[in-house]
Amino acid sequence: MISAGVKLIRLDWPDTTGVGGLYHLDEVDEIARTAEKDCVQATLLLEETLQKNSSPSPRVRNDWPDLLLGILCKDASTEIGAWAEGNGLARETVSRGFAAAYGAGPSIFRVELRTRAAWLRITRGSDRLCQIAADTGFADQAHMTRWIHNITGSTPAFWRRNASSLH
Repeated sequence: MISAGVKLIRLDWPDTTGVGGLYHLDEVDEIARTAEKDCVQATLLLEETLQKNSSPSPRVRNDWPDLLLGILCKDASTEIGAWAEGNGLARETVSRGFAAAYGAGPSIFRVELRTRAAWLRITRGSDRLCQIAADTGFADQAHMTRWIHNITGSTPAFWRRNASSLH
């Protein structure tokens, strides 16, 4: 991922929310090492770890970085400056505070959410790439392609061609 300190591990994981899971785990290195050898075992380890660590999820604590995270997860088109102003905060304060809490500024986090949503649509459907880019909030298909390539290491065309092997 682009965000500092974030590791991306692709596992077969049920997504009942439509936005995927956002987790903070101390055991991520162990899960990553396990995934290098056996993805099924890594998925079981992740499930076990999440069951053991039943700390409150983001948004339960209700401080403003968690509230903003919840809003961004529901609507990645949320304008950060307007949200900051509406909550009596300076945009700079929001940027620094969110980055301190989540390892990335809200604008980067927002584009990573958009990228994930686009990638999921590319790998799970047959919509035209330009339509996916527009629907997920990218300026154009090239903008979406750059972000997907930056985060995953491959282009949308690659993911579309190989989508059947992901399921």
